[in-house]
Amino acid sequence: MIQTLSNIANSHFTNIFIALFLTGTSLYQIYTQLQTDSHQIGAHHGVALYGLVLLIKEFLNMLQTTDKAITHIKESE
Repeated sequence: MIQTLSNIANSHFTNIFIALFLTGTSLYQIYTQLQTDSHQIGAHHGVALYGLVLLIKEFLNMLQTTDKAITHIKESE
């Protein structure tokens, strides 16, 4: 059970989903704030930035993992 939860928590797809969810909801809040003409910096701006950073980090991790797998396959041939 613990191993299954660990696999889910460390999954690239889980991390990408969370990053997209954070970014999407915070961008919606920024959009609605712009519609009401209240130009104040709020927590949703930081959440949007954090979500984008998480998304970039996870894509880079996926690329590194794929590169390692390709290198391993080429070496074993």
